[in-house]
Amino acid sequence: MIARKRLREADVLLEIFIFANFAFLSLDIYVAHSINRFRHWAEWIPFVFSIAAALALLPGVIRSLGRGEHWQPSPVGSAVGTLGGGCVEGDIWFADKEIMRHRGGPEYKEYYLNEEIAANDGLVCGGTMYFYLEPLWQPEDFLSIGTELMDAYEGGAPVGLATVVKAGSGGSKQGAKLLLRMDGSTQGTLGDPDLDAKAIVVAQRVAEVGNVETIAANDGTEVFVEGFTTPPTLVMVGGGHV
Repeated sequence: MIARKRLREADVLLEIFIFANFAFLSLDIYVAHSINRFRHWAEWIPFVFSIAAALALLPGVIRSLGRGEHWQPSPVGSAVGTLGGGCVEGDIWFADKEIMRHRGGPEYKEYYLNEEIAANDGLVCGGTMYFYLEPLWQPEDFLSIGTELMDAYEGGAPVGLATVVKAGSGGSKQGAKLLLRMDGSTQGTLGDPDLDAKAIVVAQRVAEVGNVETIAANDGTEVFVEGFTTPPTLVMVGGGHV
């Protein structure tokens, strides 16, 4: 856990450094070409590019500092991460607290936000949102799988994790998990051999690239498959202008 946290902190610092480099580069270019008062239109190209690059990187830096697709409330009522704010996040917050208060099981929630609902509730835009809420009561409930996920993030072999987020009329149970390793071995089951086979194929496809996919079975079962691998690092050296 400590190693993973340090790796993430290093990634954030690198993103901030790259953003700051472009920001200061734009200032440097402006000062340099101001001597000529930008007499030729081409002198504006490196200046505009450096500003555009900094602005393009800014949303990613902001997300790295505090935003993400995963959100986890703590036992004292605070949370880690965000789902984007607005009334939907408030509803998910309440649903999570109710699960913890009643010691409930996993839940699957859908939100259909048309233009009118989005405007009335202060949302930025409409659309459809899907959420899977799963309580973890004891460390051992997820420790064996979680350890392998962290190993994959910290330089180990990639893995794929399939989770039944919505149970249909078949034999799959909501919350059932199947972990696929790159050597072909698996841990757990989704409760249906055919669904396991489909999930393994998808997990093999998404594991090494850290992608996600959804499987929708004919009986209404929905499976979320997520790949876990070491995040890539982009290093830029020698940036400058003439």
